[in-house]
Amino acid sequence: MMKTKNFRKKGVSPLVATVLLVGFTVVLVALIMIWGKNYLEEKAQKEATLAKTQIECQQVDFRINSAKAGANLILDIKNLKDARIDGFIFRIGDEVAETGAKKEDGLSSLEQKKDLQVLGISAVSGATLDIIPRLRAGKGHYVPCSEKMISVVVE
Repeated sequence: MMKTKNFRKKGVSPLVATVLLVGFTVVLVALIMIWGKNYLEEKAQKEATLAKTQIECQQVDFRINSAKAGANLILDIKNLKDARIDGFIFRIGDEVAETGAKKEDGLSSLEQKKDLQVLGISAVSGATLDIIPRLRAGKGHYVPCSEKMISVVVE
């Protein structure tokens, strides 16, 4: 004769299952809200820094005394205001060169640089050179002050 064992199979009661589901949902929503809050705060801080830098663009003013053609463009440039310019974007036609990777690429307040060589861009006499100042907004991030662009004819 075979003995049969009567096993009672017990599952989780509906009440416990409901409580577990609600608890899991609450924890999941809390984690998403914490992550979202940190993300939004970080994004707002970056936007505020960019906006502040764009406002600082209003204080930028510079002058190009001369732009000479050659294998490398040679400039005589002067900062006319008491605000630092951290770099420049130089554009002749389709050629573009940027400065600002090093501290010496910019202009301190009221500084003048003579015989500044712009590497990576060659100019011919009579070409129009567009120069856009850039301000540093953070590590490796620059904001171009496009409304302060100056166009000069290369000598």
